[in-house]
Amino acid sequence: MPYEIRVIDDEEIVSVRLSGRVEVAEHVDARRDTLRLCEEKETIKILVDLVDLTSSMATFEAYDFGSTFGTDGATVPIIMAVVLPRDPRVRKDVQFIITVARNRGSQVDEFDDEDKAREWLHAFGKVSQ
Repeated sequence: MPYEIRVIDDEEIVSVRLSGRVEVAEHVDARRDTLRLCEEKETIKILVDLVDLTSSMATFEAYDFGSTFGTDGATVPIIMAVVLPRDPRVRKDVQFIITVARNRGSQVDEFDDEDKAREWLHAFGKVSQ
């Protein structure tokens, strides 16, 4: 499995890390599993770590994925902080997905490191479902 999901209990954050080559279906699975865990743990804050991601999606797949970025399977609006990939080409593709997600009303922001992403999520305070 090219992704791992964990809960940072004391911070009310669900963290998902995708690394290496990840197929579109695996991105969808990771999103579904992350949203399911958010519901189970009653939190809406997600940290997405893509630092070591090395694969991109086709433009139409990226658009479709971004269109449902924070809503596919979510029962409440979520807040998502994305740590961008190191690979410049993949980074640009992820930024496109984030732009599409924002344009569709998702509360998502991008960061270069995990500490800044977590700090941004903390600014929302206690926001359990």
